[in-house]
Amino acid sequence: MNSDEILELWRQRSNQLEISQGFSDTVMNQIIEDERRRSKTAFNLRLLIEFISSSPTATAAVMALGASAGITRAAIVVLSLLAF
Repeated sequence: MNSDEILELWRQRSNQLEISQGFSDTVMNQIIEDERRRSKTAFNLRLLIEFISSSPTATAAVMALGASAGITRAAIVVLSLLAF
């Protein structure tokens, strides 16, 4: 059986599939429901990033947190080197 025959056989079988009434409506309703569920999550990273970028206070707080984490890390490295 060559590839053309296989393709033709597949086409004939796919034409025999029975799709129930309202199938596309059911699928679209499930997609919409899934999108609603995803948008209601407790933690939305995209909204958090938008908030931090739009608020100067939040941006300053994130920068201060990063700086303090960096200083703490450097202090731990220095103290561990001095301990030897």
